[in-house]
Amino acid sequence: MPASPSAEAARSAVPSTEPSPADPTGRTDGSAEAEAASDPSDHCVMVAGGVTTVMLAPLSLGPSSTHQQLVVLEQQILDLREKMPAELSDDFTALAHTMEAPPEGSGTFDEVAFRQAILPVEDWLDRHCATR
Repeated sequence: MPASPSAEAARSAVPSTEPSPADPTGRTDGSAEAEAASDPSDHCVMVAGGVTTVMLAPLSLGPSSTHQQLVVLEQQILDLREKMPAELSDDFTALAHTMEAPPEGSGTFDEVAFRQAILPVEDWLDRHCATR
């Protein structure tokens, strides 16, 4: 005979002392997630993937890029910035703003500025993710 609904509700109201699979430390305040997220090496895959994406994106422009294509690429990098560690936010912002060579509206990809702007992100990867 199945347990009565009130007995099942009473059992589910009692907090479990077992660690959840998401938090094997048994912490319930989210501190384990915050601790893990504070370690820069936890972001290595995301940052490396972001750099790879950003490095390949200009290949989609072709020799006759337009101002609008560069604006779209700039926005995509700004969107990607939101997935990066906070300490790289300014670097991804600077990177996004290097897409178009002056004057504004030229439609010319600024490869020199782009390569210069990505250096701090590559340095971050070297400091936090490179195996020694």
